[in-house]
Amino acid sequence: MSGYFKKQKKRQQNKAAIFIVFSVFIFLFFSVGAYLLISADTLFGNSVSPSSVVVRESVPEYKTAKVLVPVQDIVQSQELKVEMFREVERPTIGLPTQSISSFEEVHGYFSKTLLLADQPFTKAHLSDKDLNSAISPRIPPGFRAITINVDNTTSVEGWALPGSIVDVLWTTSIRGEESIVTIVENAKVLSTGGALEKRDPNAPPANTTTLLVKSKDAQKIILAQKTGGLSLALRGLDDEGASDGGGSISKESLHGGTGAVEDISPGVNGTLVIDGQKYVIKSNGEMVPL
Repeated sequence: MSGYFKKQKKRQQNKAAIFIVFSVFIFLFFSVGAYLLISADTLFGNSVSPSSVVVRESVPEYKTAKVLVPVQDIVQSQELKVEMFREVERPTIGLPTQSISSFEEVHGYFSKTLLLADQPFTKAHLSDKDLNSAISPRIPPGFRAITINVDNTTSVEGWALPGSIVDVLWTTSIRGEESIVTIVENAKVLSTGGALEKRDPNAPPANTTTLLVKSKDAQKIILAQKTGGLSLALRGLDDEGASDGGGSISKESLHGGTGAVEDISPGVNGTLVIDGQKYVIKSNGEMVPL
């Protein structure tokens, strides 16, 4: 009987030994495997370090809208055509309110101001009328718009602005004597440098002025420009009467002479009457009032 229990105890001891050996084997197997894996990562540069961890930040989403932008700069008063624009997507943040978004909104319109390339614009930048003809409604029957070249002196330092009333003075040579003749009185300034309203004070000085004059006065101005220089004399808004210094003034009058223009007969091509005023046309192109 005792031999039976001894056999049973020995069997249990053998099982325990086998389990311990098996456990040690498993432990060593996984330990060696882990060691080899780590060694391989280190050897081939695949080790994971804190610096290689990529942190992805969330990017805020912006709403976009389709807008129309010019392909290139469009100057003022230019007729707008579909091929001048392209559609783009732009973030709504900072986008002008009521920006133009379709070709239909520009068809048949004109640019009221300069439209910059690739920049959104609004309806306020457009006009349904051709600004080049905007001056026509301001010309009453029997009158004409005539443009002359001016500078800071001849435009009264730029004070001859739209709405001002001016006289037009003609500087010319009469029988070799430099003279000045008032050829038009009470002319209204329509525009300066193409602007119908007061110009931007930071803008370059205007070099042209458009005047509203009677038809015959327009002829005087055109003829006078070819034979001398023109200057503007600014009048008060309440001074609409004829001036007391009409006619012609020569250098002789500056030192006590009469300043009267002598009748010219040699070298005369003919005479011309404009608005009741008679002029002698000399062979050298001079126009002498009589």
